[in-house]
Amino acid sequence: MVYFLSNHKDTSFIEEHLKDSVEVISHPCLSPDWTVDNIQTRCAEEIKKAIEADNLIMNGDYTLVGLILLERARRGKKTGFLAMKKMSGTKMQKDSDGKINYSNTVKPVGIRWIG
Repeated sequence: MVYFLSNHKDTSFIEEHLKDSVEVISHPCLSPDWTVDNIQTRCAEEIKKAIEADNLIMNGDYTLVGLILLERARRGKKTGFLAMKKMSGTKMQKDSDGKINYSNTVKPVGIRWIG
């Protein structure tokens, strides 16, 4: 069993790559003005699950991921991160106001382990 903390819900790459089942730990929606203390208090349940997981792959908010990574490193637990690759070119899309938004398409290509 591998746990996945991410704001992305598609786990098919991990399942194919690791040949293992995946359980998603929901990535909470964080406000940009939250302090580290706010994040630790409001996301305590998700943080606890992620720290206690034997096998964890994560990505998402840098502060949340950093807090979890530090504690997992203190406990000697390996943590995986998705390695992403930018795919061919940039896509241009117009929003409802007619402004052009540029977006890059990225896809997971590997898992990098720390610890």
